[in-house]
Amino acid sequence: MRGYLGIDAGGSKCEAMLLDPDGFVVGFGRCDVTESESRGSGRSPEAYREAVRRALRTAPSRITHYKVYSTSRRRDRSLPTEIVDRATIRKVSEIESALILTPGHCGIAAVAGTGTLAYGLRPDGRRRYLDGLGPVIGDYGGAYSIGLQA
Repeated sequence: MRGYLGIDAGGSKCEAMLLDPDGFVVGFGRCDVTESESRGSGRSPEAYREAVRRALRTAPSRITHYKVYSTSRRRDRSLPTEIVDRATIRKVSEIESALILTPGHCGIAAVAGTGTLAYGLRPDGRRRYLDGLGPVIGDYGGAYSIGLQA
């Protein structure tokens, strides 16, 4: 049976969520930058690997293959050795990953963190993307905002 593993590696943390073929969450893992193994970034191979390990702790034994959706394809360094040979990785953008499991793969995703952006995908495949306005519409605490205040 195939499990679906989504991984969100960011600047402050890495999170991994495991779903069964019916779309039910069967595992979740998170590794923060405050943990010594993460080396100060949620994008580090250590943080990525640890978040995945934590998500797999409660994985049903019937899952024999993992379809991984991630912004990274670095199998050799990023995935735990126990699943590296049983995983297929699909590299996706941060925005695409938010829409992967939606019916018809359409919708609107908004990301409001250190950066702010919006992405829309219609059922007919047309897309709209707005990025770069974070500092203008409220990117408080990001590098640009701090520099502007200084």
